Amino acid sequence: HEVRAKTDGVKRFDHPVVGPLALRFENLSVNGAPGQHLVVYHADPGSPEDHALALLGSYAATPASDPVR
Repeated sequence: HEVRAKTDGVKRFDHPVVGPLALRFENLSVNGAPGQHLVVYHADPGSPEDHALALLGSYAATPASDPVR
């Protein structure tokens, strides 16, 4: 049978800090770049995944502590 690429759906991840995530994705073709695609992952607003991504964003934005001297 014919096989087609998925253009959208849900992908599950198990993140070591925030645990399991189920994120929606969209696979977009890049005009002018044949064969290249941009995959965008996102969470529904207000969902547990949305809160987990916000936590990860704040975690990544926290400056690293000074190295031990």
